[in-house]
Amino acid sequence: MANLWMPAASKLLLDTNVLVWWVAGSSRLSLSARKTIQDAEAVYVSAATAWEIATKVHQGKLEFNGDLREEMRTSGFQPLAIQIEHAVAAATLPMHHRGWHRPGWSRLRS
Repeated sequence: MANLWMPAASKLLLDTNVLVWWVAGSSRLSLSARKTIQDAEAVYVSAATAWEIATKVHQGKLEFNGDLREEMRTSGFQPLAIQIEHAVAAATLPMHHRGWHRPGWSRLRS
């Protein structure tokens, strides 16, 4: 039976935490979220997410064991490139959207 409060998603863009939890098999990712990802027509991972993961690993703020490209391939996730137009558009997002204190990659994924 379909979950009535969560419509079926045809396309998803994974946030950094969701991707890290997915790869790690973490219980922080709920079973319904996992099913939504599995059932989606297409799941995308932004280049900004890869950038954020690489930066946090380099800074020692995140442990990520594995090859992100291989994890994406294995999971059937598709890369979503960032174009100049996306970066320019990110600068025009309203300030109430969690504020300007967020790192650039978070604004690009918004």
